Amino acid sequence: VQRLDMIVKSSRILRLQGRIPKFQVHNEEVLTATPVSENQIQVFAKVPGTTQLNLWDSNEKLYTVDVTITADARE
Repeated sequence: VQRLDMIVKSSRILRLQGRIPKFQVHNEEVLTATPVSENQIQVFAKVPGTTQLNLWDSNEKLYTVDVTITADARE
């Protein structure tokens, strides 16, 4: 399990060594995820909150990312 802290309206690219044939966002009201290549997923923080992102590689190995999104203090 990895941790990822993000600010609202920011995005990151997550990368695995191999292909990512499937992924799942537990709370899509907080975070969206979009494949950008066969081994990269772009995540976008929509609103403050927490969720988990699960990524599976082509060998069915599961990678879990705990994501915490905070408000942007500059706004």
